[in-house]
Amino acid sequence: KGGIEPRLRSIKAWNLSLAELCHHHAIRPRGIIHIGAHYGEERGFYLAMGVRHVLWIEADPLHLPQLEQNLMDYPEQRAIQACLAEIDGCPTP
Repeated sequence: KGGIEPRLRSIKAWNLSLAELCHHHAIRPRGIIHIGAHYGEERGFYLAMGVRHVLWIEADPLHLPQLEQNLMDYPEQRAIQACLAEIDGCPTP
């Protein structure tokens, strides 16, 4: 019949948390790719949602040591330092 998949119901509020959105749409993430990791402040929140596998991507190499330290108690979460830019090897402002 086309249209929207039945489990993707409309929502009236746009200020829902990730956990609320997942519950509303009956979605249970098995993993998350978090771009813009900073220090991984959301690590405990993801685990509380039942998500053990998280790939954290952080562009700033100065943040990586603290991010890795913060993930020490989360063995199934991994951090990498990476950045997408228009030109390879060219510093971003």
